[in-house]
Amino acid sequence: MRCAADAEPFVDFRVLGEQAGLGWRSRLGLLLHPVHGPWIALRAAAFVDVALEPTGPLPAPPPCASCAAPCAAACPAAALASGAWEPAPCFAWQAERDACRAGCGARSACPIGVGSRYGIHQHAYHQSHDRAHVRRALAEP
Repeated sequence: MRCAADAEPFVDFRVLGEQAGLGWRSRLGLLLHPVHGPWIALRAAAFVDVALEPTGPLPAPPPCASCAAPCAAACPAAALASGAWEPAPCFAWQAERDACRAGCGARSACPIGVGSRYGIHQHAYHQSHDRAHVRRALAEP
Protein backbone atom coordinates (compact mmCIF):
# COMPACT_ATOMS: atom_id res chain seq x y z
CA MET A 1 0.00 0.00 0.00
CA ARG A 2 1.26 3.52 -0.77
CA CYS A 3 0.06 7.09 -0.72
CA ALA A 4 -0.61 8.37 -4.25
CA ALA A 5 0.91 11.75 -3.42
CA ASP A 6 4.18 10.18 -2.26
CA ALA A 7 5.17 8.08 -5.27
CA GLU A 8 5.26 7.99 -9.04
CA PRO A 9 3.23 7.64 -11.09
CA PHE A 10 0.94 10.37 -9.75
CA VAL A 11 -2.67 9.19 -9.54
CA ASP A 12 -5.23 11.94 -10.24
CA PHE A 13 -8.37 10.78 -8.46
CA ARG A 14 -10.45 13.39 -10.29
CA VAL A 15 -9.66 11.69 -13.60
CA LEU A 16 -10.33 8.23 -12.14
CA GLY A 17 -13.66 9.45 -10.69
CA GLU A 18 -14.68 11.01 -13.98
CA GLN A 19 -13.79 7.86 -15.94
CA ALA A 20 -15.70 5.72 -13.41
CA GLY A 21 -18.84 7.80 -13.94
CA LEU A 22 -18.82 9.46 -10.52
CA GLY A 23 -18.99 13.00 -11.87
CA TRP A 24 -17.57 15.63 -14.20
CA ARG A 25 -14.64 18.03 -13.89
CA SER A 26 -16.00 21.38 -12.68
CA ARG A 27 -14.81 24.95 -13.29
CA LEU A 28 -13.16 24.69 -9.87
CA GLY A 29 -11.11 21.71 -11.05
CA LEU A 30 -12.94 19.50 -8.56
CA LEU A 31 -14.99 16.43 -9.40
CA LEU A 32 -18.65 17.48 -9.60
CA HIS A 33 -20.94 14.66 -8.46
CA PRO A 34 -24.51 14.77 -9.86
CA VAL A 35 -26.05 14.73 -6.35
CA HIS A 36 -23.29 15.92 -4.00
CA GLY A 37 -21.78 18.55 -6.33
CA PRO A 38 -18.23 19.60 -5.40
CA TRP A 39 -18.68 18.05 -1.93
CA ILE A 40 -17.32 14.63 -2.82
CA ALA A 41 -13.80 13.54 -2.03
CA LEU A 42 -12.03 10.49 -3.35
CA ARG A 43 -9.42 9.24 -0.92
CA ALA A 44 -8.34 5.83 -2.19
CA ALA A 45 -8.12 3.69 -5.29
CA ALA A 46 -8.20 -0.08 -5.36
CA PHE A 47 -6.45 -1.87 -8.18
CA VAL A 48 -7.61 -5.42 -8.80
CA ASP A 49 -6.44 -8.22 -11.06
CA VAL A 50 -9.88 -9.23 -12.34
CA ALA A 51 -11.93 -7.76 -15.16
CA LEU A 52 -14.68 -5.43 -13.99
CA GLU A 53 -17.68 -4.23 -15.98
CA PRO A 54 -16.74 -0.78 -17.33
CA THR A 55 -19.00 2.10 -16.35
CA GLY A 56 -17.49 4.95 -18.33
CA PRO A 57 -17.96 8.67 -17.90
CA LEU A 58 -21.33 10.29 -17.25
CA PRO A 59 -23.12 11.65 -20.31
CA ALA A 60 -22.13 15.07 -21.58
CA PRO A 61 -22.56 17.96 -21.23
CA PRO A 62 -21.49 18.52 -17.62
CA PRO A 63 -23.71 20.82 -15.53
CA CYS A 64 -21.10 23.62 -15.62
CA ALA A 65 -21.67 24.00 -19.37
CA SER A 66 -25.14 25.51 -18.83
CA CYS A 67 -24.59 27.11 -15.42
CA ALA A 68 -24.50 30.89 -14.81
CA ALA A 69 -21.26 30.32 -12.83
CA PRO A 70 -22.14 31.65 -9.37
CA CYS A 71 -18.79 30.14 -8.33
CA ALA A 72 -16.93 32.66 -10.50
CA ALA A 73 -18.96 35.57 -9.11
CA ALA A 74 -18.34 34.40 -5.53
CA CYS A 75 -14.54 34.24 -5.86
CA PRO A 76 -12.99 37.43 -4.44
CA ALA A 77 -9.65 36.60 -6.08
CA ALA A 78 -11.18 36.31 -9.58
CA ALA A 79 -9.46 32.92 -9.81
CA LEU A 80 -12.21 31.69 -12.15
CA ALA A 81 -12.17 34.71 -14.49
CA SER A 82 -10.84 32.60 -17.39
CA GLY A 83 -13.66 30.06 -16.98
CA ALA A 84 -11.51 27.56 -15.08
CA TRP A 85 -9.77 27.73 -11.70
CA GLU A 86 -6.35 29.31 -11.78
CA PRO A 87 -4.21 28.61 -8.70
CA ALA A 88 -1.97 31.71 -8.85
CA PRO A 89 -4.61 34.36 -8.07
CA CYS A 90 -6.26 32.06 -5.52
CA PHE A 91 -3.03 31.41 -3.64
CA ALA A 92 -1.94 35.05 -3.82
CA TRP A 93 -5.29 36.18 -2.38
CA GLN A 94 -5.11 33.65 0.46
CA ALA A 95 -1.50 34.57 1.26
CA GLU A 96 -2.51 38.17 1.92
CA ARG A 97 -5.93 37.73 3.54
CA ASP A 98 -7.82 35.44 5.89
CA ALA A 99 -11.10 35.73 3.97
CA CYS A 100 -10.99 32.30 2.31
CA ARG A 101 -9.27 30.31 5.03
CA ALA A 102 -12.50 29.04 6.59
CA GLY A 103 -13.78 27.81 3.25
CA CYS A 104 -13.91 28.54 -0.44
CA GLY A 105 -16.77 30.88 -1.28
CA ALA A 106 -16.68 29.76 -4.91
CA ARG A 107 -17.14 26.12 -3.91
CA SER A 108 -19.94 27.07 -1.51
CA ALA A 109 -21.71 28.99 -4.29
CA CYS A 110 -22.14 25.88 -6.45
CA PRO A 111 -25.89 25.17 -6.72
CA ILE A 112 -25.33 21.40 -6.97
CA GLY A 113 -25.04 19.39 -3.77
CA VAL A 114 -26.05 22.13 -1.31
CA GLY A 115 -27.32 19.47 1.11
CA SER A 116 -23.92 17.77 1.08
CA ARG A 117 -21.92 20.91 1.82
CA TYR A 118 -19.19 20.42 4.43
CA GLY A 119 -19.77 21.74 7.94
CA ILE A 120 -17.77 24.74 9.08
CA HIS A 121 -14.98 22.73 10.74
CA GLN A 122 -14.68 20.19 7.93
CA HIS A 123 -14.62 22.94 5.30
CA ALA A 124 -11.99 24.91 7.21
CA TYR A 125 -9.85 21.80 7.66
CA HIS A 126 -9.78 20.97 3.95
CA GLN A 127 -9.31 24.60 2.93
CA SER A 128 -6.55 25.53 5.33
CA HIS A 129 -2.90 24.65 5.61
CA ASP A 130 -3.12 25.41 9.33
CA ARG A 131 -5.01 22.66 11.14
CA ALA A 132 -4.81 24.33 14.59
CA HIS A 133 -8.42 25.49 14.43
CA VAL A 134 -9.54 21.88 13.99
CA ARG A 135 -7.56 20.74 17.01
CA ARG A 136 -9.16 23.56 19.05
CA ALA A 137 -12.64 22.62 17.82
CA LEU A 138 -12.12 18.96 18.72
CA ALA A 139 -11.00 19.93 22.21
CA GLU A 140 -14.26 21.79 22.81
CA PRO A 141 -16.95 19.85 24.69
